[in-house]
Amino acid sequence: MATQKKKTVTFSVDRIEGDRVILERDDDEGGYIERPLASMRGVREGAIVRVPMVGTRLNWAGAMMDRAKAATRASMGGERMAQMRERGGRRSIADRMYPEM
Repeated sequence: MATQKKKTVTFSVDRIEGDRVILERDDDEGGYIERPLASMRGVREGAIVRVPMVGTRLNWAGAMMDRAKAATRASMGGERMAQMRERGGRRSIADRMYPEM
């Protein structure tokens, strides 16, 4: 008998506003979901959360943080910032919009 892979949906914590967590869906469907902060113990802005599906519904009780993926994304963000600095990323918006002036 073949085992079936459990489907999960990945979210990143966009921000925390008071007692609410704003999560951004990481797949092609995109969009934001708002959840009570109390139901998402230990989350911080930038955290990656995997939520299992039960049928067609999200099982928030089974949500787990993906620390490895969050660390990878943070590392990639740092690399991008370094590349921007090397290319003169500190130019003003006007300099970037109108480079010939």
